[in-house]
Amino acid sequence: MTMKTITMRRLAAATLLASSLALGACGGSMPNPGMASAKAPLVTQTILVHDLGYAGSDGLSGEQRKSLSEWFDGIGVRYGDRVSVDDQGSGSGVRRAAIASVLAEYGLLLSEQVPVTPGAGNAGARVVVMRAAATVPGCPDWTRGSNAEFEASTMSNYGCASESNLAAMVVDANDLVSGKAHTGTDALTTVKAIETYRGKAAEGTDKVKSTVGTAGSN
Repeated sequence: MTMKTITMRRLAAATLLASSLALGACGGSMPNPGMASAKAPLVTQTILVHDLGYAGSDGLSGEQRKSLSEWFDGIGVRYGDRVSVDDQGSGSGVRRAAIASVLAEYGLLLSEQVPVTPGAGNAGARVVVMRAAATVPGCPDWTRGSNAEFEASTMSNYGCASESNLAAMVVDANDLVSGKAHTGTDALTTVKAIETYRGKAAEGTDKVKSTVGTAGSN
């Protein structure tokens, strides 16, 4: 298993503006004269790979399927991970379908985007998991308080709560770097939740059953 970490930062406009005003700062941190947060989530991307070797043209063997499932369990594959297959050998389509069937047991689908990893050409069927995590470095930040000052600046901790909540709640942190493309609206998917709500019987409508017991005597 190989792990590679890539760091990407989503810069807010206020961060660049605060840098240009660094010379005029007084106090612990740079002033932020705007209403946008000077903090921004830091997205760390980790790439995990698992080589299945040169599997047969009829898919995966039982031992390979077991190895793949154990690896998924070991890394805790979860929703938000982007799982892809790097396999250019003969019968790659069949092997890809077999890997997809194992992944489906975890409620995930294969991604079409395959990251470039070292030695992939000599590894046979390689499963690649790209996982991203978001944090907000420097938060909380109380270096600039709410004291009277002449820069009309926000506090140094301004925006920390919102940005930290965003980093904690986002399912796929890669979306903070580049959002998903709009693929249109599926009307059937849109109304599915409404139909389920309308078709479900209301709770508590059944009559309360009464039972008559006989008290014992000594």
